[in-house]
Amino acid sequence: MSSNDSQLKSLSDLFKDKMFRIPDYQRGYSWEKKQIDEFIDDLKIMDINNDDIHYTGMLSLKEFGDKEKENLKEKPQGAVLKFGEQLYLMPEGFPALKGLKVLRPGLHLGTLKKNRFEPSHALALAMQPQEAFHVAMLSSGSQEIRQYLMGQTFSWGGEKGWYLICVDGYSIGWGKLAGGIMKNHYPKGLRMVDII
Repeated sequence: MSSNDSQLKSLSDLFKDKMFRIPDYQRGYSWEKKQIDEFIDDLKIMDINNDDIHYTGMLSLKEFGDKEKENLKEKPQGAVLKFGEQLYLMPEGFPALKGLKVLRPGLHLGTLKKNRFEPSHALALAMQPQEAFHVAMLSSGSQEIRQYLMGQTFSWGGEKGWYLICVDGYSIGWGKLAGGIMKNHYPKGLRMVDII
């Protein structure tokens, strides 16, 4: 959908096979009983008059995919939920969580920071190498894997961006390549300590 798309669309057409996040500046608005009653009255009048169009007002939407899926080859299956800056993937068919307090409503996909997406360690562990756009395949005996596990950077060639770091075919975390240097995003609490 282009940023200038102002065509009349049904809500079902608008949201079919797409995921959206509500921009932060729209999150503060919430309906009270009065707004819900007015909306229901509008729908009743629409039904009485046999109208098939109800004006919902202007919606400002950003389709999931700009930054969030630049590292993934396919759109994730399930509902994407945003809590603050955190994105989670809730499994399809999962019951509604309204009114419940949960630690994690699904797989932690990552964090939206200043209009960029930073993938989570949990996402890396849930992915197969063939699911990522960029993969750094390392050998378990290599110097690069030792540097990575110790929290250090290492030299690497390729396009700049996020890389799924894999060892002998298994994903273990993320690195971000810039200027031929793979910057380490392995969680600090999991890093090895060099005692030599």
